[in-house]
Amino acid sequence: MKNHIKVFTAIAVSVTLFISITIVSCNNFREKKTDNEASTDYQGAVEYEFNMLKNPVTGKIPEGSFANEKLQASAILERQQQNKISGGTSYTFQGPENLGGRTRTVVYDTRYNGTTNQVLLAGGVSGGVYKSIDNGTTWVRKSPTGEHYSCTSIAQDTRAGNMNTWYYTVGEASGNSASGSDAFYGGNGVYKSTDNGETWSRLTNSNTTPLEQFNTN
Repeated sequence: MKNHIKVFTAIAVSVTLFISITIVSCNNFREKKTDNEASTDYQGAVEYEFNMLKNPVTGKIPEGSFANEKLQASAILERQQQNKISGGTSYTFQGPENLGGRTRTVVYDTRYNGTTNQVLLAGGVSGGVYKSIDNGTTWVRKSPTGEHYSCTSIAQDTRAGNMNTWYYTVGEASGNSASGSDAFYGGNGVYKSTDNGETWSRLTNSNTTPLEQFNTN
């Protein structure tokens, strides 16, 4: 009889503990972050991404990681093109058409006069740089193929003799996600054009990404 009582007591204690833990877990799950806490969530996301990319031995993101990603993507594209030429799988464009993303910047050429010069440049945070030569009636994307398709700011060199030189920056510290606030979107530097926005190249001395701030010296 005593043994039965002990077993019954043990079961009762276990059930009580299980119910208590479940209630606490549910309460924690339902707990809603304050506006202040939500505004700093992206910092944790950046740290998580950094930890996913870093070398576990050195604690740093390997130098040239982005360049290696581009090489790999180029090799995949080349294989796809070769397969298409040799009768392999072919693809047809199915969209999306809204490549511009959320427009963060629009700049008029400083020489704009509405007649002989109707040049505007615009930047989409997830679509890159677009140029219009007809006062915004039509647009053509000018971001270099295979590079970071983002633009958050554009600036023109307005000095005499230098007005064909433009710069744009990529990446957005927070807010890129359409479904949530403070979504980090890392960039890879500053791009430059010397032919009035027709072609662009990244400045090699501007390759520091926000994630690299976590690298330890």
